[in-house]
Amino acid sequence: MSPWEPSPSRLEELAQSVTVKLVGFDRQLERLYPNDFLPRYHRITVEFQNRSDSAIEMLFITVHRCGSKLGIENFYTVPLHVPELTVGRTARYEFLSFDSFNLPFDNVVINMTSPQEYEKRRLAKKYLEKAPDLMRFIS
Repeated sequence: MSPWEPSPSRLEELAQSVTVKLVGFDRQLERLYPNDFLPRYHRITVEFQNRSDSAIEMLFITVHRCGSKLGIENFYTVPLHVPELTVGRTARYEFLSFDSFNLPFDNVVINMTSPQEYEKRRLAKKYLEKAPDLMRFIS
């Protein structure tokens, strides 16, 4: 495991400490940066509640794209930079989720990333460094 990656115990701790609720998503793909060759990201809105006794800077969530021909394997880990998620706070964010398979799907389901999910969809350091660019605090 690389030093920038979350440990399995950290992922489990986050799953116990944070509630995540899907507010909405957009099927239209868009670019993260204007000079990206292709649009590969879906815009998703979520609400988090921090039930822990400390502020949280970084979360890892899993976006499942349900109803695609890949079935349960159509998911991706997303790192989210959430400095506003202080103790006891509920906060809403909009973020861009990379669609690695780009297949039609019916619905999106969001959950805190489990160690097993992270093992299947590990993130490269360069993707973790993009975390602040992936999202926007709403309220």
